[in-house]
Amino acid sequence: MERENNEGNIEYKLKLIDLSELKIEKIATQMKYRCRQGFGECIYLLGISDSGNIIGINDEDYEITMKCINNALYKNNYIISTLTKKLVDENKYIYELLIREQNHKKYIDIKVAVAGSVDAGKSTFLGVLISGEKDNGKGNSRLNVFNFPHEIISGRTSSIGHQICGFDKNGINISFKNNRKLAWPDIVKNSIKIINFYDLAGHEKYLKTTIYGLCNSSPDLVIIMVAANRGILKMTKEHIFLCVALQIPFCIVISKIDLVVDTPNILKDTNISINKILKDDNIRRKPFRIKSSDDIVNSIVNLHSNIIVPIFKISNTTLEGVDFFNKFLNLIPKKHNDDKKTDMVEMFIDCIWNVPNIGTVVGGFLNSGFVKTGDKLYIGPINNLYKQITIRSIHCKRVPLQEVEHGTYTCFALKGIYKQDIKKGCVIISDKSQQILCERITAEIEVFETHSTNIKEGYTCMLSTANIKTPCIIEKIENKISDRDVVNDDCILRSNDKATITLKIMNGKKYIKNNNNILLNEGLTKLFGHITNVF
Repeated sequence: MERENNEGNIEYKLKLIDLSELKIEKIATQMKYRCRQGFGECIYLLGISDSGNIIGINDEDYEITMKCINNALYKNNYIISTLTKKLVDENKYIYELLIREQNHKKYIDIKVAVAGSVDAGKSTFLGVLISGEKDNGKGNSRLNVFNFPHEIISGRTSSIGHQICGFDKNGINISFKNNRKLAWPDIVKNSIKIINFYDLAGHEKYLKTTIYGLCNSSPDLVIIMVAANRGILKMTKEHIFLCVALQIPFCIVISKIDLVVDTPNILKDTNISINKILKDDNIRRKPFRIKSSDDIVNSIVNLHSNIIVPIFKISNTTLEGVDFFNKFLNLIPKKHNDDKKTDMVEMFIDCIWNVPNIGTVVGGFLNSGFVKTGDKLYIGPINNLYKQITIRSIHCKRVPLQEVEHGTYTCFALKGIYKQDIKKGCVIISDKSQQILCERITAEIEVFETHSTNIKEGYTCMLSTANIKTPCIIEKIENKISDRDVVNDDCILRSNDKATITLKIMNGKKYIKNNNNILLNEGLTKLFGHITNVF
């Protein structure tokens, strides 16, 4: 294996045979650090040296090691479960252990987006996960997740749906009881880990909504749904590209396998098409098919390496493969991001309501900071200004709270502003030093895909970054790099070209930060990069 990383939530231990109080204190401190790196959970690999050599541990040393670990667990109030046990040599094994913080006031919060082409079974699969009930073969389960009546009539998602499922300390999905979906407060109360699902649209005409959902939510994982009887389609490729461009880990779920039981050649063709897209020069991922519980743990350990793509096979009508996927969800690690380690509040707004007897309510991702009821914060940009507001009340997953910390989707009731003054793209911040009014940016970009139209200065496209979706104009193209035999200073961009561009933001000044990833798209043309300067 790779050498042990001092960062992250994975710890290698060959064996622990020193049961002295000082050694146990050191183990407890190290365990607390690893759990904090994993936002409340970590994985211990026993029988492996710090250099990554797989040596194994015998039964006698294992018993002493577990006694040492259990003493450290008691000091930290953590819980432990054994994930796998593998024979590596005569009477020697390696063990993979899951350690989690046991805190009734906190839970591990994971964001998972569900994408894929239209009619791949995304909403149906999500309905099965949160209700535990088999689908009737006609999409009855998706009624649990639709937002609007027209989605029920058409059977197609056109908005970003938000659902949750919870796992208890034993790793069991407790989102339902007797095939009945539980209320969110009941799930939150009994869960040690909560998966937030964001059901994205699969139809081509809603691609901008899907792009907005991925940029805004910044998920820890994206589930790409592929129908076994249809294979990789145009929009499937689009969604995989977005994951690669935005550097989001993804897995592939092959649905509707019950439809191809009698036609194995069709399933074989689907697998071939998946292998082909993953080995594309722009993606370069290794397909990793999940066939056992050991495979699930291996995929989790390597999920954020951007090397492998776990592949599951499921059926919504027979529930085949759903148990494996629930085990996978229970182990998904949270994406580590040092940018969130700040006390300053930053909340991206994506929903605005006017609630009777309450007033203006906004929903969005609390990206950083800590908010309490009664806090005075700022909201904007509104007409190129920031206004002061007061937090009247806080709800998270439909549970009223007095305070909330970053890393979750939250709703605030606001005092001091009207609904009509707020738009998507606004942010809530805590300090005047955060009040950004951006009208131009420079960015290092690469042209991922384009059609016959060349990209020149004056080109208009749609910019997506964080919760911003706004038109912009390319004012300047500089430092062009091309792998073709063309003039590099002709200021014309084509496929696979790289350059530094200056963009003018249209429709008012925006809250856009330096070093953010950006995506520029217009039809089939796509440019991806990161911001180097804001003006």
